[in-house]
Amino acid sequence: MATYYVQTDGNDTTGDGSSGAPWATPGKAAAEMVDTDICYVKSGTYTLTTATPGAAGPVHFALSQSYNMKMEGYATTPGDRCIGGTVPLISAGTISPATLTDVVSLGGVYNKVNMFAYFKVDCNNRANVGGINGMSVDYSVVIGCEVLNCDAGYGFNNLRAIQCYAHDCGVYGFNIVWCVGSVSLNNTGYGFADCRNSMTSCISKGNSLYGYQGYRNSFINCVAMANGLNGFRCLRNNSMINCISLNHDNGYEYETYEHTMLINCAARATGSGRTRTGLNAPLIDYAPITLTGDPFEDSAALDFRLTSTGNGALCRAAGINPWAQDGALDLGAVQHADPEGGTTERIYIGAVNIIG
Repeated sequence: MATYYVQTDGNDTTGDGSSGAPWATPGKAAAEMVDTDICYVKSGTYTLTTATPGAAGPVHFALSQSYNMKMEGYATTPGDRCIGGTVPLISAGTISPATLTDVVSLGGVYNKVNMFAYFKVDCNNRANVGGINGMSVDYSVVIGCEVLNCDAGYGFNNLRAIQCYAHDCGVYGFNIVWCVGSVSLNNTGYGFADCRNSMTSCISKGNSLYGYQGYRNSFINCVAMANGLNGFRCLRNNSMINCISLNHDNGYEYETYEHTMLINCAARATGSGRTRTGLNAPLIDYAPITLTGDPFEDSAALDFRLTSTGNGALCRAAGINPWAQDGALDLGAVQHADPEGGTTERIYIGAVNIIG
């Protein structure tokens, strides 16, 4: 296992990737890394000048190799997860590939996991340029990344995305994904398409088509708001738990087909209705909550905390807790602060959210 470093003042020709002689581009590092290697990329702007993967080009992990690698951005000290600083920016610049080229491609393969964490990727609205492609939803993990301005492509594709953000992309914000704590905003197409396994604490707002589309998937504590068609489009064997869907003027809040359950879900139906049931199986809609307005503090500014009165109060502490356990689990993606006067939202480890 080797550890490498990239800095904007490094050198892809004379550097060797060490802390004392770092490389200058993440693309160079990705081309040199092998199984179990780690690379730390310092905050700064890395602009692609060629569409060919490698030095000064797209960041493509070895697609044909069974590698397990990690590339992580940092602000001041390697491993600081950019806390208190800014994430490195990888920009597509003015490259013009003839066919679709991903700025980042992780090449996930069987029994190996490649990780890409704490970066911002700007596709710069270049033709045929996509964002981050994991190549495998089972073996590629992306954490704390932002993708924007993919003119005709996806922000995130075929991967697991944890606390990621896609906006202003041309087709999908997220496609073929398993997500936690991720946000899809104002994309021309689906917010989250072809969702796999589970989606937890995600937000989909202002996308041109569906907020979420899933097959054999669970949506837990997710929010869909003001997307172009339906909030949730569930094709088969889906469940939605503690979710909120509202203001889909041109569709349903929850469109369901076969074998779908809604449990403790809230909706404000301004379009076709709360639910649409298709095919042969009846819909189970247990403990539905009806909203008459926006339950959030300031959704226009992406503040999705629930208000303490009115519609927000209907969604507070309405979530499912474990048997005989008392907590304050809300509907929606953002959990409110404890009632003892705290103002900071907290991530709790374990099954029970403790009050106070």
